[in-house]
Amino acid sequence: MCVLLFVFHHYMDFCSKVSTAARLSDGALVLVDAVEGVQIQTHAVLRQACIEKLTPCLVLNKIDRLICELRMSPMQAYTRLIRIVHEVNRIIECPRQ
Repeated sequence: MCVLLFVFHHYMDFCSKVSTAARLSDGALVLVDAVEGVQIQTHAVLRQACIEKLTPCLVLNKIDRLICELRMSPMQAYTRLIRIVHEVNRIIECPRQ
């Protein structure tokens, strides 16, 4: 197994880099910061993954910050995470319709 990691954020030529990387990939791990949530770049990556027929796998990162920094209760943190998952699912479903 070979894992090739592409990291894209805050680049001017973001979309073309994502498109090129997607063509070289068999799948996509999409990392989303639990505090910041889904960003514009996340939309671009998910849409490109769908166009290239890749199966995206959502990875929620920095979950500890919800409790340690934002002082969320477990239910508030759960609600935030569920909201992120639903938003990602909506983005993934749109291109298929």
